[in-house]
Amino acid sequence: MAKCFISSTCLMLILSCVESCSLPRSLYVIVPETIPPEYQVAKVETVGCDAKSTLLTVKDPSFTINSNGAVVALTSVSVAERGRTFFVCAQDNSRPESKMKVHLVRSTMPTKHQRGQGFLIRSKRRWAPPNLTVVENYVGPYPKLIERLVSDTSARYKLFYTVEGEGFNKYPTGVFNLNRDTGDLFLLKAVDREAFPVYSFVVRSWDTVINKETDENLPLKVVVDDVNDNPPEFVGPLQFMVPEHCSVGTVVGKVNTTDKDQIGTDHVKIRYTLLTGTDMFAIHAETGVISTTNNTLDRELKDNHLVVVQIQDMNGAPSGLVATSTATIVLSDINDNPPTFMKTSPLDYEKTNNVQLQITAQNQAPLNGSSASWQSIPVNVSVTNEGPEFSAPSIRFIVKENTPNGTVI
Repeated sequence: MAKCFISSTCLMLILSCVESCSLPRSLYVIVPETIPPEYQVAKVETVGCDAKSTLLTVKDPSFTINSNGAVVALTSVSVAERGRTFFVCAQDNSRPESKMKVHLVRSTMPTKHQRGQGFLIRSKRRWAPPNLTVVENYVGPYPKLIERLVSDTSARYKLFYTVEGEGFNKYPTGVFNLNRDTGDLFLLKAVDREAFPVYSFVVRSWDTVINKETDENLPLKVVVDDVNDNPPEFVGPLQFMVPEHCSVGTVVGKVNTTDKDQIGTDHVKIRYTLLTGTDMFAIHAETGVISTTNNTLDRELKDNHLVVVQIQDMNGAPSGLVATSTATIVLSDINDNPPTFMKTSPLDYEKTNNVQLQITAQNQAPLNGSSASWQSIPVNVSVTNEGPEFSAPSIRFIVKENTPNGTVI
């Protein structure tokens, strides 16, 4: 009997956004136990890459990759039961290198099923890898084929397929559909990763010849791939306090933020910027820590400062989503002004010509272990008269015109 090797691929996990040249993070490939030379293992699809400048490389000397993305074996390659992995890299002129991990999974062997007194030989059948992906907010058209879960079913061994779980008959329902005859899995409507990131369900196969369920049920997960559809948000009040006349580089406070998109991606990598107040303050672009840039902050001149803070995801790339808010920085007082007298002298002869004072001498530290008390001495202050003065700064007289000289007014 001639052997027939079947190869198929399933893009796994998270696909990068189309804003830059990238590869899927993982690629699972079903391969024979021994891969012959010139055997095409898979075909790699890039996302958002410049076709003219894209360079594809494979990090395994047993394989090469053509310009069209086809990964081909250079020599005979054995695949262990646990599988084999290597990396494929893509890079164009616009962005750093993107890397994808390729998982080679050895195909299963044919199985036998008893029927009456003889045996029904099932032809080799392939299930898809256990995790699939869909991109959130897909705009259509629907239904969208996600994956053909089964291939190579012999005409002698007819199966049909049923499914139960999330996205089908469990909440949220009506998201997917499975063709019972072909095993094709379809997406029926847009999904939101932030609302439901992973769908788990089980596909069961039924033997129409013996009218029984087979023993090759397949637990599956559909992972919702994130897109950057949530802007960053500020967390907590933007109110800080710093002493006046503090030194350059004094930390004022940290701006706290969050983003509902997927952790570990550029979708949640936030860049911080000050839009105002840059003459007095600066903000660290990656941590959001605000600090002073000079030592001239004076509470007596201005006791608080309002600065506008901008946060942008995608690490500040032009495609990143933006939010702004105003931070209040209050200056706390330090003892930088000596007390002053309201008048040059409090003594007035016409009001009090003699002032009795009592002067006491004390240490800064209190008396301890002694019955003695602080000593005082009376002081008598006599106020001298400075002479007559006008009760008002000016006096007004009325004089008729043509009054002779020497007339007493």
